Amino acid sequence: MIIDKVINTNIMILDLLLGGGIHSSDTIQLVGDQSSGKTIISLQIANKICIQKLKVLYIDTESRINEQLLTKMGLTQYMGKYFYYDRAFEFEEIDNKLSNYIDKIDDLSLIIIDSLGGLSNDCFLDKKSKVKITTSNSAYDSIPLGRLVKKYKSICSQRNIPLMVINQHRNKIISSGTLTTRLGPKIIDYSSNVIIRINSTIAIKEHPLNKSF
Repeated sequence: MIIDKVINTNIMILDLLLGGGIHSSDTIQLVGDQSSGKTIISLQIANKICIQKLKVLYIDTESRINEQLLTKMGLTQYMGKYFYYDRAFEFEEIDNKLSNYIDKIDDLSLIIIDSLGGLSNDCFLDKKSKVKITTSNSAYDSIPLGRLVKKYKSICSQRNIPLMVINQHRNKIISSGTLTTRLGPKIIDYSSNVIIRINSTIAIKEHPLNKSF
């Protein structure tokens, strides 16, 4: 029998949004606009968990995190003991590293993938409107991404490890020619039982069925 455990992050607003903390059954999507602080928040969460002598695996797909930032966030002191950081940029590489770490590290308390946006094709710029557009055939909606998310949602569920994915709002042109803003690939929404939307002033928890809290 799998027992649902709750990890208190000691970040008051986050624990309130999550109903007391991160549940071991959670698949959490942390989503927001570019430069809204998603990575900083995810590193803060990792730090608060490592302080409790619990283990966090952090996969960086965008190579924006450096040693200086990890030191500033108080994570270098936990490297290799409670905090496991690695970079991966292709689906197969991410799959292999996730699989190896999960098999190698006992008692993982949280896996963070930062970010799914790093797996999308580069946007192109519409010169007239000067708006970045992600087309519908982007890897952001790709079958490999869907398979990756489904696979590790299942594995994490079986092993009682919460999974947090960092996502970014994307502009997309739909068939009618209308520019729309999405949370990202639909498979992520379907796979997440918690969606936390971030902007510069407020975090809002949403159920994937758009029930707000």
